[in-house]
Parts: sequence; structure tokens; C-alpha cells
Amino acid sequence: MQFVKRLYRLLKIHSTNQGEVKAARKAILGALGVNQHDCLNPKVVSSQIICNIDSYQA
Repeated sequence: MQFVKRLYRLLKIHSTNQGEVKAARKAILGALGVNQHDCLNPKVVSSQIICNIDSYQA
């Protein structure tokens, strides 16, 4: 399982096992005292096509 902290208070959870991700979500939300329905739904705020990416950026 991999936890990745991003900007703007975003936490991403990665695992090959979906059950582990769901268990982690339940534990984190339980520790915060909220449930899944209290969370904000994601939305697209920007869409860009980026060209000419070298191998160090990919």
C-alpha cells in the first residue's frame, strides 16, 4: 500500500488490493469522525494538453 500526500490537503491511497484501500479509507474517515457522504465530490477545474514531455517529467 502506498500513501501519497499531494497539495491542497489531498491524500491518495494506492494498492493492488482494493480491499486494503477501502479499509484505509474507513480507518482515516473514522479517525476524522466523518463518513464518506461528508466528503466533497471531485470535479475538473482545469483541462490542458501538455506536449513535448521528456523522460524525466513522465
